[in-house]
Amino acid sequence: MKIAVATDNDLTTTGGRVIALNASMRDHGKRLALNGEYATCGNCNGSWPIEGTGKEMKNRGTWVVIDDDRVLCPCGKNRVIASADAGCFINRATD
Repeated sequence: MKIAVATDNDLTTTGGRVIALNASMRDHGKRLALNGEYATCGNCNGSWPIEGTGKEMKNRGTWVVIDDDRVLCPCGKNRVIASADAGCFINRATD
């Protein structure tokens, strides 16, 4: 299954935004989001770490963030939405 990799300024399910600052790799000129980077939340005040699960791709030794990864904010309802025009993907086997 092909899953899109998230990038800087991608939306979240609560209306927040991904804040990606550390990757050297880019997609359409925007930095890829990496595990442990942050996103804002439309329900919670502030920015919170993203639990990146894209183990199939690393940048600077860190997994990438993919579509539907969790933002670790207090409300527990915030997930990353990778951009519809994403050009970078991981391939994950399905059971």
